[in-house]
Amino acid sequence: MPPKRNDCGVSARRVRSFLEEPIHTPDFAARLQEANDIFRDLRIQSADLYAKKVLLQYMAIRAFRPETVVETGVANGVSSAYILLALQKNERGALHSVSLKDPSTFQSENRSAGSCRNRRDPD
Repeated sequence: MPPKRNDCGVSARRVRSFLEEPIHTPDFAARLQEANDIFRDLRIQSADLYAKKVLLQYMAIRAFRPETVVETGVANGVSSAYILLALQKNERGALHSVSLKDPSTFQSENRSAGSCRNRRDPD
């Protein structure tokens, strides 16, 4: 019986193998450890370098092999690093990251999405 394939044409076994790739890629693993040490020394708690969500993103990009990936919000670059590794392993694709350079240029008068406006706009 042939292996079951999902909608992206990749066997479930192959998709699961993608989860191990980042940590078994020597240069990436070394950089990840360096970043982990830096984040720990700086007491940056939001940087989970081994989070399941980045592994799921990595796995999806490896399986679907997109030409273009758009990332909205770039905090500390962890997701970007995993996405770029996946694209490199795929030997194709480009990452376009979109983030506010200076979040202080936006003001929220109350916490609803419709109330955010650019400070440069006249009242």
